Amino acid sequence: MDINDIFKESVSSKTLMPSKSKRKLGATPGLRTLKEGGYGITDSSNIADGVDSEHVKRVKRSESDSAGDDDDGADDDEGGRFFSDGLTTEEKDVMTWVDNMEIMDDALDQAAVQRMVVRLERAVSKNTEERIKHANSPQLFAESEADLDEALQRLLLLANDVQYLKVLEDLGTLPTLVGLMAHENADITLDVIQFVVEVTAEDAWSHEGESTEERELVSAFVRALAAHEFFEVLGQNLRRLKEDSDSFEGEADRMGVFQSLSLVENIVSLDSTIVGSVVSAMDLLEWLRTRITRSVYSRASAKGSTTQADPNQQYAAELVSILLHS
Repeated sequence: MDINDIFKESVSSKTLMPSKSKRKLGATPGLRTLKEGGYGITDSSNIADGVDSEHVKRVKRSESDSAGDDDDGADDDEGGRFFSDGLTTEEKDVMTWVDNMEIMDDALDQAAVQRMVVRLERAVSKNTEERIKHANSPQLFAESEADLDEALQRLLLLANDVQYLKVLEDLGTLPTLVGLMAHENADITLDVIQFVVEVTAEDAWSHEGESTEERELVSAFVRALAAHEFFEVLGQNLRRLKEDSDSFEGEADRMGVFQSLSLVENIVSLDSTIVGSVVSAMDLLEWLRTRITRSVYSRASAKGSTTQADPNQQYAAELVSILLHS
């Protein structure tokens, strides 16, 4: 089985965030995700770390009040392990965690971002180690790759509160992100690009009209990425994506190109003073010139070869116009 198929299968079994401009955690996560994610779920009596203490007390009092009802039905269930609503102890813990998700989202702070970074660095180290150790057996490092993918997805929460982007720089996370741009699995690379696209999008730094402070924070983050040669690597990545393929990977690569062009457009809106250096670092104009003249949609007919402009070809032409007027 191909490593990309193995990776897709592993990722599909995990809870990943959907692709939206404002990120929220996805569907109900598994106990393994909660236990390893630092949310404090280790047994049936422990609720997610960081949830409002008074709310937890109310939940526990509610459980205590209903204990008598649960005991009445205990004899009907194997070992009394099911609650009266049909949920196991572990399942009830998961549902409690999900009920408190909104509180946890509102409580995003520096400590939470630090936990995200620790999780990411741990996932990177484990994946690197297992890729070296099991170089000829992709199925043995597929799970660590899915964990890395999930850790990167969690960073998307920062698009809701860009003031914490500085924490990534302070903790030395930017070199890690730039390093992942060269990951052998293109999906990991695309995760990094998607993260930068999301935090530079206008609605990330201008929630309710113009926000000078948030705009400057995001601009500083982009400048910090540039200092670590992120845009040089982004330009190299553009040239390794294979848009012509009809496979699933080809579709993902086309999305990678679209995201990369979106990032440049975001920067034009964010801070026009750094656009020139970004375009130069990516060697973008030459790539755009070539891309405009080539379509991935070409087919033969009785009248000869015909070509139809594809979405990324059109976007490339639009971006040239945007850059010329910026």
